[in-house]
Amino acid sequence: MVVAPVLLQISSHLFLAFNPGVAALMYMAVIGGFFSAVLQPTLNALSLKSSPAKRAGAASATYWLGFDAGMAVGPTLFGFIVDAAGYARSYVIGAGFMVLFLIVALIVLRKAPPMRDIVQPVE
Repeated sequence: MVVAPVLLQISSHLFLAFNPGVAALMYMAVIGGFFSAVLQPTLNALSLKSSPAKRAGAASATYWLGFDAGMAVGPTLFGFIVDAAGYARSYVIGAGFMVLFLIVALIVLRKAPPMRDIVQPVE
């Protein structure tokens, strides 16, 4: 569930790194939109399912805090990388970060205790 969108995002970054141009940028925009639409809610749901029910709010808030921090730090960091190495290398470095994320996520999820089912309250 987490692997496919991350692999698509990695492939789009590598495609753009080695095929500069408007067509490649449009391809990456479509894949990036798919990545955002599928992976972000999935990761939030994983954080909710892996936390105790009484800590669900804290789990979701922690997930979104990390997401927002990444949205602040990422563009700044990659702005410096683009200035130093150029756009093509910055996309390769970004793909490397995503490979690292995928490896860490798979290790953490494999060692995690079984997830609870999220039960909706009955009114």
